[in-house]
Amino acid sequence: MIVDEVPPRLRSKIVTPASDEYEALRHSYAYCGSPALIILCESAADVSSGLALARSTGAPLSVRSGGHGVGSSSTNDGGIILDLARINRVEVLDPSAGLVRIGAGARWGEVATVLDPHGLAIGSGDSGDVGVGGLVLSGGIGLLGRAHGLTTDSLQSVAIVTADGLQRHASATENPDLFWAIRGGGGQFGVVISFDFLAPRVRDVVHASIRYDGSDAASLARHWARAVEAAPRELTSFLYLSGDSGEATVVYAGADGPAARTALEAFDGVGPVLSATTSACSYASLVPVLGETHRGDAPPDVRCGLLTHVTAEAARAIAELLEPDTALTVQLRAVGGVINDVASEATAYSHRHQNFCVVAIGLEQNNERLIAAWDRLLPHLDGLYSAFETQRGPGQTLAAYPAPTLKRLADVKAKFDPNHVFEPNFVWS
Repeated sequence: MIVDEVPPRLRSKIVTPASDEYEALRHSYAYCGSPALIILCESAADVSSGLALARSTGAPLSVRSGGHGVGSSSTNDGGIILDLARINRVEVLDPSAGLVRIGAGARWGEVATVLDPHGLAIGSGDSGDVGVGGLVLSGGIGLLGRAHGLTTDSLQSVAIVTADGLQRHASATENPDLFWAIRGGGGQFGVVISFDFLAPRVRDVVHASIRYDGSDAASLARHWARAVEAAPRELTSFLYLSGDSGEATVVYAGADGPAARTALEAFDGVGPVLSATTSACSYASLVPVLGETHRGDAPPDVRCGLLTHVTAEAARAIAELLEPDTALTVQLRAVGGVINDVASEATAYSHRHQNFCVVAIGLEQNNERLIAAWDRLLPHLDGLYSAFETQRGPGQTLAAYPAPTLKRLADVKAKFDPNHVFEPNFVWS
């Protein structure tokens, strides 16, 4: 049994099926898991010991920061989970420069709370319960994206334990190939222990929540997208469509009242407004930690793609996803702006000309209606964001990583994990 081979240094840090904590820790956000062993890592040395155990036993290996991802990679059946939740320290190393060090197991709401008194913020999606590690390594599409880039774009360096158990540092000057790969290539190159960021200075934001009549979803999606593309870069918006309703979250990164009001006014005209609220607030207030339980009882079927523009044809295909018994909800998330100032070859997240990310969420696996509707949208898509996709075939691989990017990733994989201790994000062949 795996538990019999646990080294002495880890004995007090393991959770097994017989442990009281097992039920609360065995699942991911959406997937049921039945691991043989969960290691509550507190240091790089713990991670190294856990990796040695995985290598010696050949057991399936999962790494978990927050465990919030839509996929199943942060749990498994019969294997080992390296749980990083205890490696969660958030330090402001240099407030004037915005230099911040974040443990991989922290959650983004905790990060925002620590940074807020210093007038700093790192864009991090729309949920404070998401773990730091997974989001950074996939790229990080967030509510400050058009103003300050992907989460990973602010990254300066990492401390990482590679498959051989060695702790390394990676940055633009130290192991630069590894540093390139982890910024969008996921967690298949090692276990990141901590991230050093240059956090943007964001004292306050202006936030609007607008509820629309979404009965004409195609029109709403298209006019919302036009408003986003015409908006100043300080503005980022997400649109959530479900049934006959639509709700937009709009964030203006800054406290310039007149400029923010002017930018927000355009969203009053994108569709019939049912209700709206606007307030100046801290970024931290937008991403609180809610402490959602990871029960693993509803594995979703999630499809994701990127769009350069929401054309009339694409908007109609998006609306078809909302037909009965198809997708539960469709999300449109603005990218573009500063994100697209970065060269496509600068990071493993190479999608630097698109303006939108579209996500369709359904609960039933292999839903024929969802599959058919997504296939009708597919010709309009241009790339894929790996964090929001549960299909892992060759087609998804090339959509997430164009051929030149995939070749570079394979080279880094061969150098730092030649025996595939870490499972690749997608099928590579």
